[in-house]
Amino acid sequence: MSKEKNTKSIIQFHKNMALTLSDQLSAFTQVNFNIKKVDLVQKKYNQFLMGINHITFVSLYKLNIRGMVMVISGDLVKHLANKTMGGNGQIEETNILTFSETVMAKEISTWIQKYYNIHHLDYKFEREEQNTKHIHYFYPDEDVALLNFIAEIDGEQIGNITLCQPTENVCLQPSPWLA
Repeated sequence: MSKEKNTKSIIQFHKNMALTLSDQLSAFTQVNFNIKKVDLVQKKYNQFLMGINHITFVSLYKLNIRGMVMVISGDLVKHLANKTMGGNGQIEETNILTFSETVMAKEISTWIQKYYNIHHLDYKFEREEQNTKHIHYFYPDEDVALLNFIAEIDGEQIGNITLCQPTENVCLQPSPWLA
């Protein structure tokens, strides 16, 4: 399979994941949640880490010997948690995620992990990490593939989910997602 066809199949796989996640989160939260866009880009790992806002939920996974870094933006979980608890979607500016916001982020990351596992990509949860300086899943100058999901509530962009994986998982080898 060509790299271009493989890339298209991987984007389609993740668009299907986005639909499933949008449906699950909308039903769970009773909020009009939608992942509007899925992008696949390549960056150096250190550039990716530098772009992470300090108020995020980061979880780490392993597939075989390589890893995946999942970053859920603080704004996304803050909006979802607020709306789910009956708020109007206005979020408090804080330097940390609250307990309910962390629970919401854990639910999202669990659903994404389950989606992979259902499709025979057995990502194993390793840990959550608050400090990006403690995440050494890739070499700083290593190229990584970033799958970025842009999320909306009631048509308003509220944040994103980014999955950082080795390029060989998503770009160079025949796709295990087609099995």
